[in-house]
Amino acid sequence: MNAKSRVPKLWGDIKFQGTFKELTLSIIGTTISIILTFGTAAFFEHREQEQNRRLIAMMVISDIYEFECYLHWTDSLDFAGWQKDMEELRSLSRDSILRLTDEQREKYWNAIGNPIIFAHDKTAEGIFSSNISTWKDIGNFRFIKEVGRAYSEIADIEKNVKAKIEEKGNNGKLFETHYDTENMSDGEQLIAFMEMKEVQRFMDDFCMGFRPYIHYEINVLRYKVDQCLEIIGIDKEEMIDFILNDLEKNDSTKTSSGS
Repeated sequence: MNAKSRVPKLWGDIKFQGTFKELTLSIIGTTISIILTFGTAAFFEHREQEQNRRLIAMMVISDIYEFECYLHWTDSLDFAGWQKDMEELRSLSRDSILRLTDEQREKYWNAIGNPIIFAHDKTAEGIFSSNISTWKDIGNFRFIKEVGRAYSEIADIEKNVKAKIEEKGNNGKLFETHYDTENMSDGEQLIAFMEMKEVQRFMDDFCMGFRPYIHYEINVLRYKVDQCLEIIGIDKEEMIDFILNDLEKNDSTKTSSGS
């Protein structure tokens, strides 16, 4: 066969090869496009899941930390003051108590007879405890287990603190029931109340048992916060920034609604 007769065949081969090459490149391009599309979607989905996981973890840990701070604050401002005033009152003679000013007597009444409110927001705990999808989002069984233990500890603390505060209030009611205060001076009322066996027992337990218990629990919660932060890989500074930012948002919302 001469050269001229091969030209159409060669041209057909070249044309076929060109078409095949274009088809191959098209397939490769489509494949890469699919990979990039789904790969990018998977990347962003994973990043969003990671952000949600850290946000939920941060919310839960900061809630435990805030309760620890609240307990420490209550102990430092209220419980420490009560113990100081109880010890002062016990050191006073009968005559000294009768000569107390109204302000001084009120201070001692507050220490041994007047209750306070002890409560904290349980929103974060409710979300964590009752929503199984939250556990799935976190995806760390050890973290979930430690947070559950922390919330169990908080429940026990809150129950014991409220019981002690209720005991204090009940002593005041008991005094009003058993004593005719109309014929007693304010100083005599304070002496009679302080000498009640229920009040004496309350003061002994409060100073020697309850306050050390509170200090122990503050340290337990502090350890659990650090442990949870370590498990999930969050710095304490990052958690504190999260709390401060949340407080700023709440203040801004209150300001906006009030204006």
